Amino acid sequence: MRSFTDKTERGCVVELQTNDEILQQLVRAKNKAVGTKKVLKAIDNKIAQRVYLAKDTDSFMYQSVINNAQLANIPVTMVESRVLLGKICGVSVKTAAAAICK
Repeated sequence: MRSFTDKTERGCVVELQTNDEILQQLVRAKNKAVGTKKVLKAIDNKIAQRVYLAKDTDSFMYQSVINNAQLANIPVTMVESRVLLGKICGVSVKTAAAAICK
């Protein structure tokens, strides 16, 4: 397991992990939001507990999710790619963001 944290230019702590347990939490979650719009809505509605963001997400969506998660004090875990995040979420399309919800 390799794990470290990084701070974005706005000070948001982002977890960069290769720990399978963190990803398994998303696989096992009964309530999750899949897709950038649904994740942002879950953050705004204060039901997101942890956000997952693909490293290859375009910069506008990436910053939007990071900034909203930071304002809500929600941890963000980076995933290698949109393809991998889609597979973890059980969908057949690339997914830029996902969240575990209450």
